[in-house]
Amino acid sequence: WLGESGVDLAPGKAFIADWASQGATVVGLAVENSLGALFAIKDTLKPGAREVIQDLERQGLKVYLVTGDNALTAGHIATQAGIAPANVFAQVRPEQKAEFVRKLQHEGQRVAFVGDGINDAPALEQADLGVAVSRASDIAREAADIILLRSDIEAVPERLGLARATLRTIHQ
Repeated sequence: WLGESGVDLAPGKAFIADWASQGATVVGLAVENSLGALFAIKDTLKPGAREVIQDLERQGLKVYLVTGDNALTAGHIATQAGIAPANVFAQVRPEQKAEFVRKLQHEGQRVAFVGDGINDAPALEQADLGVAVSRASDIAREAADIILLRSDIEAVPERLGLARATLRTIHQ
């Protein structure tokens, strides 16, 4: 956007390329038409997330990353988490997340969706089991079936097991 607005980005070209290749979002500050500063904002993986993904896959579950982030950021996070590139869907709008869940359900899959933002609410609502983390937006918490009281990602496999046991009890 700064470039389109007439700001010369050439002095920051190496910085932008380096950080963008690492999956960071680069934000620029301009004073009139001069580049004043560049900031790299990078998502970090929650500790234990890779182990959680491995645990879920050992249970025979498929794990997808469905995000509104750009493809570079999504790919970088997925690599760190151990999610297969074929299971990464980036730049997905909120209604598309719900449609993604619906597609999996039409294929006969039962879907648990974990989210925390307003943009996750439609998918949380559509999923067979919606899981919101403790710091989730109010609308995500309202749409979810389960709210994790702590933000520990390690709780997800345990809660899915609890949900399965509850369904088994209901069916019996």
